[in-house]
Amino acid sequence: MARQGKGRRTRRGRTRTWRARLAIVLFAVLALFAIEQPVLVALSLIGSTLLVVTLVVGRRWRQRRTRLQRTRTLDGLLALSPADFELAIGELFRALGYQRLRRVGGAGDLGVDLIGSDPDGRPVIVQCKRYGITNRVGSPAIQTFLGMVVHHGAERGIFVTTSGYTAPAIALAGNATVPITLVDGPEIIRLAAYAREQAGVW
Repeated sequence: MARQGKGRRTRRGRTRTWRARLAIVLFAVLALFAIEQPVLVALSLIGSTLLVVTLVVGRRWRQRRTRLQRTRTLDGLLALSPADFELAIGELFRALGYQRLRRVGGAGDLGVDLIGSDPDGRPVIVQCKRYGITNRVGSPAIQTFLGMVVHHGAERGIFVTTSGYTAPAIALAGNATVPITLVDGPEIIRLAAYAREQAGVW
C-alpha cells in the first residue's frame, strides 16, 4: 500500500510538472502573438478562462452527485472518507431544505461538523460519525455534543451516524433541554430516498 501511495504521488508530481511546462510554453506563445494580434490573444484568454471555469464547476458537480449517490446504501456511505461523509450529509440536508450549511469539521472541530439553519431558519449544528454498524454511539458523545450545541448558541442539534445509538444515548438526547435529533444509518437512507423523490436530481 505504501509503495502504491508513493507511486501515485510520483505520478501526480510528474503531471503537475508537465502542466506547468505546458503553461509556460502557451504563455510564451501568447506573449509573441500579443504584439501583433492583441484582440485575438484577448479572445483566447477569455475563452480559456471560461473553459477552466466550466471544467471546475463540472468537476464539483460530479463530485457532489457521486457523494449523494453514495447515500443510497449503507455500504456506499461507509465507502466514503470521513470528510466526504460530512460533505455528503451536508448536501443531503441542503436537499431537505436546510440553509447556509457549511462544513467546519476536521481536527479540533470540538464535536461540530456542519453549521447552518434548519428549514424553519433556526440555527442548527450537525455532528457526523461514519462508524461501523457494531460501533454504536454512546451517551458520552451525546453529552459532549449537547454541550457544543449550547456553546454555539444553536436552537437544535443533529447527530448523524452510519451505525446506531446505545439506550443511554437515546435517553440523554430525549431528555435534553435543547432539541437533539439522532439519525442512524437506516434513517440516512430513508432521508436520501425522500430527498431524491422530492428533488429528483440524483
